[in-house]
Amino acid sequence: MHEDPEFLTYTYGDPTTKRYFLLKLAEGDQLVFYAGLQPFATDRYREALYIIGYFPVKQVIDFNSLSKAERDGYCQQFSNNAHLKRQNTLDNLVIVAGNKHSRIRQKALLISEKRPEKRGRLTHALSSEMEDLLGISGFIQRSIPPRFVSGEHNVNSLINLLESS
Repeated sequence: MHEDPEFLTYTYGDPTTKRYFLLKLAEGDQLVFYAGLQPFATDRYREALYIIGYFPVKQVIDFNSLSKAERDGYCQQFSNNAHLKRQNTLDNLVIVAGNKHSRIRQKALLISEKRPEKRGRLTHALSSEMEDLLGISGFIQRSIPPRFVSGEHNVNSLINLLESS
């Protein structure tokens, strides 16, 4: 297990095929993180997917395009990042660094509801409210490619949602 994203120096890294999606990000984009959470001994909340934090993107670093000296510099600068701590995973690694407005939420924000998938099994999907707000739809889980919110109205809605308490 490793802590990724990390919210001390606001970095997230990935050396897998998700790296190609991270390379599409630009300064000022929002990288939003969600997690599957299950409440402990309470009926007030339900098992679901929740937004836990976000980074307004400051920089996207493709380690494949760096010299050894540049790699070493980023390893020192972002030493809290799990991938950089190991340093045996630098090939194909992309690190996204957030700016000073990056946050881990004090209260997780519910974004899912359970719906039957093709085979009838209940699984997590974006809630109807989130679909309308963000202009995206469908099932959401770790193994699928990242989702992109586009359109000025939807992006502004996302930013307002993230900054709410």
